[in-house]
Amino acid sequence: MLLRSLARLIFGLSLFQSFLLKAESIHMARTVMESGDYIYHPGVQLAWSQPSQRVRLDVQGQSFGAYRRIKALLGWDYALELLPWSEVQTYVGVSLLDQYTAYHPAQGASSQEHDLNLGLNLGWAWNLYHYERWTLRATWDSHLFAAGLAFVLLTTARENVLGLGVEMSL
Repeated sequence: MLLRSLARLIFGLSLFQSFLLKAESIHMARTVMESGDYIYHPGVQLAWSQPSQRVRLDVQGQSFGAYRRIKALLGWDYALELLPWSEVQTYVGVSLLDQYTAYHPAQGASSQEHDLNLGLNLGWAWNLYHYERWTLRATWDSHLFAAGLAFVLLTTARENVLGLGVEMSL
């Protein structure tokens, strides 16, 4: 089912192809993504930016014996100038979470599940060091999702992503 996840990812990125072709910078980062109850697991981030917006892809996967979980977050954010410092940018936008969970035991029936959820993103980025076309950047993004039908009860799920990476101006 990894192929289905990749197909969805390629489809999602193709929706943003006009944005990606006009990007002024690319950001690549090593991240940690929250898996609930403040437990973080490693992941990666790839982002394309223009001065007023960015498209981000966060991916994190893990295996526990017969269990496998892959999370992909695709976000489209707009930059807001809320703080007086030019080194710090704030963002708000929408996110699409695709969470794939599978159980494949050596014997017995296997099962798998795909969960898609649309939510909001709030985040900031801090430019730690800049040299010519390269920028060292720390990021924090908090994604809020309605938790299924519990949205009526105002119950939400969240995904926090912390990252440290390099941005290159094109």
